Amino acid sequence: MSNIGSVYRDKGDLDKALEYHQAALTIARETGDQWGAASNMGNIGSLYRAKGNLDEALAYENEALAMAREIGYQLGVATELGNIGLILTDRSEHEQAVPKLAEALTILLAIGVADGPRQTLTGLAGCDDKLGRKRLAELLNEAGRDEGVIADLFERIDLMRQRRPD
Repeated sequence: MSNIGSVYRDKGDLDKALEYHQAALTIARETGDQWGAASNMGNIGSLYRAKGNLDEALAYENEALAMAREIGYQLGVATELGNIGLILTDRSEHEQAVPKLAEALTILLAIGVADGPRQTLTGLAGCDDKLGRKRLAELLNEAGRDEGVIADLFERIDLMRQRRPD
């Protein structure tokens, strides 16, 4: 069911994709498949974000994050934190997004996920644009990042911006 939902999403039929992911979530819950439930909640949250329903998206992503933490699924935790951070930036809640994106990036780098850091850096770059570098540094520090990590993040953001096509 989940795979069919993903195909519909790839085809651009978000309503049909949502229908299949919700069915998959129901099955996962009925069978006690926590990983499947967390995964489908995250997929549903992403679909609601794509549809512009940010409140519903945030609710599903927060539930998926809680379950990923509960089962110890670090990639899921990082993914959901990143998704929550991006939803918060979509809602212009940049100060709340920064710690989520920073934690997601830390986990993604620690577990060696190749493509994940790009999304979190994009979110942090958006926060940098809206809040300014000084405020972003303050928020990163409040989120427990030391000066070396903050400098590394700024370097990564700047490098990403240099590589971005105009």
